[in-house]
Amino acid sequence: MLFEHTLNGWDSWSSVFQSREAFFPLANAIFRKEGLPLAESLENLPPGTNAVFKANELIIKIYAPIQTNMDTQQDYATELAVMKFAMNHNISIPKIIGHGEFMDKYLFRYLIMDYVPAAFSIQELLLASSSEKKDFADHIKQISGKLHQPAQNLLPRIDLRNQDNRMNRMDGLNPNLIKELARSAENLDYDEVVLVHGDITRDNLIIGTDRSVTLIDFADCIMAPAYYELPAIIFELFLCDQELVAEYIGEEDRELFLDALIKGLSIHLFCGFILKDYFERIDIPRDSVASIDELRLLLQKQLFPH
Repeated sequence: MLFEHTLNGWDSWSSVFQSREAFFPLANAIFRKEGLPLAESLENLPPGTNAVFKANELIIKIYAPIQTNMDTQQDYATELAVMKFAMNHNISIPKIIGHGEFMDKYLFRYLIMDYVPAAFSIQELLLASSSEKKDFADHIKQISGKLHQPAQNLLPRIDLRNQDNRMNRMDGLNPNLIKELARSAENLDYDEVVLVHGDITRDNLIIGTDRSVTLIDFADCIMAPAYYELPAIIFELFLCDQELVAEYIGEEDRELFLDALIKGLSIHLFCGFILKDYFERIDIPRDSVASIDELRLLLQKQLFPH
């Protein structure tokens, strides 16, 4: 066996999925299967859920097998389907070099992509000129516009009204705010849905030397109303920067934009994490905002102070 560790739940996977030594033999066996040059070594990349390494100017992503109690089969299928869709719609993403399954001690699904180097960070962009911020916001609008297509039958539909994972992630927020967000999710119209990335954040964009923008990590893509995309962009990518938000929404009515942002929060599967991170950044207790009206007023003051 190439992979020697025993997997019996998430803890067993989390203790090993960043280990270059554990995955080196498996990665080279996959490269050999794909007819690619063998790697001399693996380099760690920022951790997520799956084992992701850089080798030979490529990225190899090895998905957690079923023995970790993580059902990543759908993540793999989603990522592969959406990346092919994105390539066909001229969205800048890493080129797919290979993909498939490799049977060893466990069944490992994998995806091999080109490595795209980053030249600038989002933190640097927040200190950039107004014109550079405008260009970046325009890039994000173009990407989301190309992505937000009906894309029928590309991904299975999920029920966004009642999601246990979403509710569990809200633990720690004010109970009344949680109830109001849940009520909002129940009352929204889900007839018009498009393909959304759902996680356009600092971790999932690469800014090149020419300020080009490459989108990565498509495992959280779903079919949802277009405003589902807004929370990650506004809170986790723009960090609520007033200039970036203003450039992104352009001439759109500010009140309508806030409506859409809160609708997006109410159905976003990571709403709780997004809001708790936001409250921590602005240094207020995570349970201090007790209603959607209070949240709206807080956002209005920060995003549109004039």
